[in-house]
Amino acid sequence: MGKYYSLRIPEPCHEDWNQMTPSVKGRHCSSCDKTVIDFTIMSDYQIKDFLKMNQGQKLCGHIKKSQLDLIHIKIPVQALSTYRLGHRSFLLALLIVMGTSLMSCKDDYGNKVKIDQVEVVDSLGQSIDDIPITGGLHRPPMDPSSCKSAIDSTQQQPLEDIIPVVGKLPIPPPPPIVGEIIEVQGGIGWDIPEIPEVPFAIVEKVPQFPETPFKLSEEESRKYFQSKINEHVDRHFNTAVCLNLEGRQKITTQFSINEKGGKIVDVKVRAPQDQLEKETRRVFALLPDFIPGKQNGEVTTVIYSLPIIFEIK
Repeated sequence: MGKYYSLRIPEPCHEDWNQMTPSVKGRHCSSCDKTVIDFTIMSDYQIKDFLKMNQGQKLCGHIKKSQLDLIHIKIPVQALSTYRLGHRSFLLALLIVMGTSLMSCKDDYGNKVKIDQVEVVDSLGQSIDDIPITGGLHRPPMDPSSCKSAIDSTQQQPLEDIIPVVGKLPIPPPPPIVGEIIEVQGGIGWDIPEIPEVPFAIVEKVPQFPETPFKLSEEESRKYFQSKINEHVDRHFNTAVCLNLEGRQKITTQFSINEKGGKIVDVKVRAPQDQLEKETRRVFALLPDFIPGKQNGEVTTVIYSLPIIFEIK
């Protein structure tokens, strides 16, 4: 059988989604101290791509029940991720056409039947008519004559000098592939690849000055950091370097506090004069090494933006 992904939740998490703290990737669960991914805003294709990128990892997520009931067409992953030629392209195209046409089938009561899953089994060496179609819904037996065939509706008279092909086209089997199913236990919980740099406004644990008091809440730590930065600039910035400037002046700055030692790196300054830019870089160079910030329990580089505003009289 081809390699595919299947998602099921035998024991959903009991934590309340509405009580979790909003974050960049979803919401933060204080019970298990993990980020819960919001799958409700993703399409079926985005969810499948996300599962493929994070294969073998554990995660927590928020998903609608209706998303678990979507149609699943199980096709070997290698057939989708590699360059396809010949019979493989023909098989995939035929499978999609058959799945689409079968959606219009009716049962004995005249109701349209929803095909939940299309699954290709064994080696695919069988003829086209032998491809089994299975679904999670139990319906009364369908009358084949009630199906609307997309192929019959598009048939045309053969053109002259063209020899019609009679019979079934045999499909050579692809190399055998071992199937693998990802089973999610509990409340969909896995580790997400970290963002290389996180803005100060949304990082879970902000960087800290070496002398930061203990037992501060996260919001208190954030305000303490900002006040210490402003105090440092007020104490060391020399406005006497300004030449021929009057009135209110603004310097836009941004720097990063890296995860390796909490050092100031990647300093960016936009100032009215070169002298002001040099003075700003000098003041930032006097800052101490910080305690690095953290995201999802791991140290990370944090981006901090600081506008410097002063008035020359």
